[in-house]
Amino acid sequence: MKQFMKQLLLCVLLATVLGIESMIFAEAAAASAAAASAAAAGSVESQAIRSQSALNELVLQEFRKVVSDYETRVAVAKIAVARGELAPLNGGYWYTTDYFKLLSIAAESGVGQSQMATQRLEFFKRKLVFLMGSAPRKYFNFFDTYEDFRAKRTLTYILKEGVMPAEALEAIKGGALIFIDCGIAIQISYYSALKEMWGQELFNRYFLKKRMVLSFDLHQTPLFQLTDRREIEDASCRDCRPGEWVGFRNHSSYFDKEMNGCAGAFNVIVSESPSGEEDSSKFIGLGLPVRGITTSQMYQELVDGFNAEPFNDRIVLDDVWTERQCYGLQYLIAKYEINRNLTISIEDLLQDGGGLVPRAGARYLNWVLIKSIGNVGSKV
Repeated sequence: MKQFMKQLLLCVLLATVLGIESMIFAEAAAASAAAASAAAAGSVESQAIRSQSALNELVLQEFRKVVSDYETRVAVAKIAVARGELAPLNGGYWYTTDYFKLLSIAAESGVGQSQMATQRLEFFKRKLVFLMGSAPRKYFNFFDTYEDFRAKRTLTYILKEGVMPAEALEAIKGGALIFIDCGIAIQISYYSALKEMWGQELFNRYFLKKRMVLSFDLHQTPLFQLTDRREIEDASCRDCRPGEWVGFRNHSSYFDKEMNGCAGAFNVIVSESPSGEEDSSKFIGLGLPVRGITTSQMYQELVDGFNAEPFNDRIVLDDVWTERQCYGLQYLIAKYEINRNLTISIEDLLQDGGGLVPRAGARYLNWVLIKSIGNVGSKV
């Protein structure tokens, strides 16, 4: 019950903010070019993917592209923003927190486009972009899940009427500016694998009917119905298979100190099965090295994320942060301040039950179901 109330309070805090517009950005110029080329992209018939392991491998290949692209984008942006250059921040998919840190560096550089960076930073803070996210309005709307117009579901985007799903997908992969998390990054690879397996025509028909959605919560998307899960034996991931989606959870006190961070959990894809040696499974995820990291290295990522300076009030304007106190949430904000300097060790993490979450199982696109849809594609 205590954990439920903590989650409920967090949802209330995110849901009661004022002044959220349906979308903030105009799409990056590169998005339209990418969308135009989507129609010419080749496809592979579903029969070419002849097994579950082959489909898992396709997902892994697509996810490696997403992770590698992000790794490169962040590295380029770090060099650019130190010179006050904003070009790398004008497009692509981003964690809200990474984007905030890089934009702040550009604003504080005092050179180049630092003044423009300062203006963008203030604008994004006021529009609560670093809380709620945003996607290119040409392709997506926020997915409203509450009657109150102010309550938009964070990091959840639904395809706009009249937009082809393949066009929207290629726009995201081609450079349209969108804020995502580690789970949405995997969803992008799922959509990409399905487009490859089914071909563009069936992909468009299916996700027009089912309405393409990107969300921090897989259950909110039509992809969930195309997945299955299996049990994992234990937290060592000894029976994990390449291409499967698994999750790592941080210490339960993470959200006692951090409202806006992205390190509460990591959604990752298994990139290498265990070789028989201890700690030999490897995982890749958005913001993690594309070469893959081991279970123990994942623990360190979680600990480092927990021990980092919290974002909280840094990502909104002072008057917006103060405004929240009008909703009876002063005690919650005070809790964040009390726990601001809280730190943990790997031992603390494991004692708390953090790390790989066996009960969540390993999730994967269901090859049998997807193949059957491909076989009756003309009726979709």
